[in-house]
Amino acid sequence: MTKSENFPLRFAAALQKRNVSQADICRLTGISTATLSRYSSGERDPKVPNLYSIASALDVSARWLYGYDV
Repeated sequence: MTKSENFPLRFAAALQKRNVSQADICRLTGISTATLSRYSSGERDPKVPNLYSIASALDVSARWLYGYDV
């Protein structure tokens, strides 16, 4: 499994832990629902600015969210 393949799993785990929805993340970050859906399905990797926005909204490390052990 590559680092970016971990993103959908970690994103889902962070959403559940924080008890927020993808729609909440869209509102907090300004990322469109279609784009966030592509990220969460693993279809696309988040670009760095969006990765940091999502991580900030979820209060997690961007490196962890992308798949690194931190």
